[in-house]
Amino acid sequence: MPERTSDAVACGIITKADRAFFPGLKALVRSLSVHGAGAPVTVLDCGLTTAQREFCFANGCSVETVDLRHFRLEYPGNQAKFSTAVYGFVHAALLPYPVTVHLDADTIVLGPLDELVQAALDHGLAAVPGYPPQSLSAQIGGESLLQEVRHIVPHLEPRATAFNAGVFAVRRDYYRNRLEIGTHHIDEYLRRRAAGVSFAVHDHDLIHLQ
Repeated sequence: MPERTSDAVACGIITKADRAFFPGLKALVRSLSVHGAGAPVTVLDCGLTTAQREFCFANGCSVETVDLRHFRLEYPGNQAKFSTAVYGFVHAALLPYPVTVHLDADTIVLGPLDELVQAALDHGLAAVPGYPPQSLSAQIGGESLLQEVRHIVPHLEPRATAFNAGVFAVRRDYYRNRLEIGTHHIDEYLRRRAAGVSFAVHDHDLIHLQ
């Protein structure tokens, strides 16, 4: 049964990491032990070591292995900042909670998550826009790139406000009716790119399209 972050809302927390992201994951898990209020935490194992998985188990986390072998980072500059673990959520089965909170493994939680969870319950998706706020079309940049993204995510609304995909909460029905379609297209795009089909879309734009 879902654990409650308060008497009013129920959620599960999901994050993703490989061995390179593990130092951040440790900090996240420890911060959740203080501010997570008992919400269950699922770690998507994108390449953790055995010892790192044991740390997760010892701290009460569930661990789900995801296969990212066909994922790669297209742009050399991204390889110094990210690993393919950033795509882990594409393969995540939605947790069986009214709201799932997604946190990057370099996130440190400094207070209760109730406000974020309640906003997702009320509106379907709760996330933080970039600063300064900008539209998706401005973040993607260029009409040719925007058209390419439309092939990946046909229902894209270019005037929508872009948000940071590192921290967001999504209601279960909103995910199934809206986000799941997009993640399916992103997964298909990445499989085609791994098979040698060339696209110009920036890796980080795909992360934010999740």
